[in-house]
Amino acid sequence: MSEVFAELTSFKFRPRGLLELLFVWTFRGGFSSTLFHLGMIGGILTAVLLELSRWINLGWALTWAHGFFGLLVILGGIPALLKRLFNKYSRLVYGTMLFIDFILLCIVMLSGFMIVLTTSGLLPATPTPWPVIHVTSAYIWLLVSFFGN
Repeated sequence: MSEVFAELTSFKFRPRGLLELLFVWTFRGGFSSTLFHLGMIGGILTAVLLELSRWINLGWALTWAHGFFGLLVILGGIPALLKRLFNKYSRLVYGTMLFIDFILLCIVMLSGFMIVLTTSGLLPATPTPWPVIHVTSAYIWLLVSFFGN
């Protein structure tokens, strides 16, 4: 009986915290997975703060920070998603949700990249639908990820 108790209270059965899941378990999935998750957490936090920035005068700093985290999402997300897409077992486990997540994240990444090109002056500063596409696809992706998985 004491062996069963010792096994139940061992390290592998204790609940893991968010930081441990992020830095230990995602890093086991690869460096790109860790970059992707850091970028997603930072991107979501800075997006929420950007929505609240009407009352806080830090819009420019939050925009740059959101862009930096978006770069981490792109640099880590593309290799991590491609690794999952080309792995037969990942496709079997995640099913169609993998493809839905992949398409929505590609839309978020592409629209964010186009926003950066427009704001940096590399594309003409004409009214474009990219900010609306970016925000809408990000909200849809979050809802699908929360309720679909």
